[in-house]
Amino acid sequence: MKHAVIRNALIVAFSLRLVWQTEKPDSPALSGTRT
Repeated sequence: MKHAVIRNALIVAFSLRLVWQTEKPDSPALSGTRT
């Protein structure tokens, strides 16, 4: 069961990150992570 929870959390985090990237492409935090 823990596997499913962790997997769901990863999927949610990944989709949230994608949304954040599309909404704020020139965010300083993003450029900092990208380097």
